[in-house]
Parts: sequence; C-alpha cells; structure tokens
Amino acid sequence: SKPFKVHHAFSLKGVIAQKVPKQLLEDLNVRDKNAVAGVAALLKADKRAGEKAVKIFAKKNKKGPSFSDVRALFKKHLKI
Repeated sequence: SKPFKVHHAFSLKGVIAQKVPKQLLEDLNVRDKNAVAGVAALLKADKRAGEKAVKIFAKKNKKGPSFSDVRALFKKHLKI
C-alpha cells in the first residue's frame, strides 16, 4: 500500500544516510548525503518511484554521470 511504502522509504532514508559510501558521493559528484540517501531509499522501497527519483537526480546533477550510470552506481555501492 502507498502509506506503507512512504513510511518504509522514510525509515530507510535515515539508515542509508549513515552508510552512504564516500566513493559513491565522489562518483556521483555530489556532497549531499541526504539527497543520495533519499533516492536510494526510494529505489529500495518502491522501484517505480525510485526510477523516477533517479531520473530527476540525474537531471539536476548536470556535472554527474548519466541516468543509466547513476542507477548502476546506486546498485553497485548500496547493493540494491
């Protein structure tokens, strides 16, 4: 259900924020751990919402890698 997915993503975000590897931040060319944790939490909690979040994240981060590379980096570093 949608309320459960929202709650699950919110609770995952806090856990993932503490474990975001520095290498992932460097590969994505960002400094904001919370943004990375939010996208990763959505990917884990709800695949469809996670894919949208990755697209938005890739568009906003113009200096970083492309959409497919961003998704691959999240899967590699965070075991999604």
